[in-house]
Amino acid sequence: MYSSPIAEGYLGNFCLCGGEDMKIHEYVGKNVLKENGFNVPKSVLINGPFERRDLEQLDLPHVLKAQVLVGGRMKAGGVVFSRSYEETYQKISYLLGRKIKGEKCTKVLVEEVFEHDREEYLSILIDRDIRDITVLYSEFGGIDIEDVEKQKIVKIKMEDISKLPDHVRDITYKLVNLFIEKDLTLLEINPIAFNNKDEYMMLDCVMHIDENALYRQNWCPQIPSFDPELQGDVGIIGCGAGIVMATFDAVIECGLKPGAFCDLGGGAKKENALKVLNDLSKRNKKIVANIFGGITDTMEIASAIIECKGKNPEIQIFARITGNNEMFSRKLLTENGIKVFDSTTDLINALRRESYVL
Repeated sequence: MYSSPIAEGYLGNFCLCGGEDMKIHEYVGKNVLKENGFNVPKSVLINGPFERRDLEQLDLPHVLKAQVLVGGRMKAGGVVFSRSYEETYQKISYLLGRKIKGEKCTKVLVEEVFEHDREEYLSILIDRDIRDITVLYSEFGGIDIEDVEKQKIVKIKMEDISKLPDHVRDITYKLVNLFIEKDLTLLEINPIAFNNKDEYMMLDCVMHIDENALYRQNWCPQIPSFDPELQGDVGIIGCGAGIVMATFDAVIECGLKPGAFCDLGGGAKKENALKVLNDLSKRNKKIVANIFGGITDTMEIASAIIECKGKNPEIQIFARITGNNEMFSRKLLTENGIKVFDSTTDLINALRRESYVL
């Protein structure tokens, strides 16, 4: 979900939320956990019109959680509690459409409250220094985890998981297997709650997935939704969050306003790219396609660009393509009347000239 404050701040050499990671919403992550035998609260996802009977399958009290990809939701008012169905109904209406730390809430996860005695912290990450998976564990978890003294957060190598306390050891082994199977770069459970019988419940889940593995992880949504409130001049697509955000910044620096933008991720196919381009063309008449093909076949993107341009001749597409099959892609685009630029600088300069002329 969001970048974990403690996981991000505790060790600077962990691979967390860079250009190769995609953040996963809590409700998606919890579905994955549940399908793999972990205990998560019984819940209902609300993402549109709903009725009281939708909520009555859950026992009271409830916790309502705005599904936004930001940290510190509770302190920002994005996590609230309810002791009646009527109160739950009202608070869902309150959360839907509300901005939590700048991100609009379009989905609310309603869960049964799990009564518990203690909250602990468990996180699995990739440590670049040792080129292996590492576990962070603390018996002090919850919303104030970033305030816990670092010496109370234990860094554990894979071979030392057996030294964890009995009540979390088996859980950790299973989470590590899931981490590997799902191509995750971060899996944080904060808190993992325990009652006086040592029964546990995973109350929150933060997942990041390696974007380059999306093609083989069908459980993960591959096309991020657009922010409808971005009403700028230029639509942007790219393969990787880093290149997309760098292009976003370059568009701003040349004096234009970015509109809707999308990271296609690794291994993007023509169908996905075409859907994104068609959506962009409804919002923006200029589109920047800054494509680096590592795992992505650039011919897939080039074919989508050509088809989109054919259906929407009024739009201008500024393309830069490098990487896998770039010579064939550049030739194909050029033959179809679409100029391909050698560098991002050339692309942005052309965009600036066209924007000032038109």
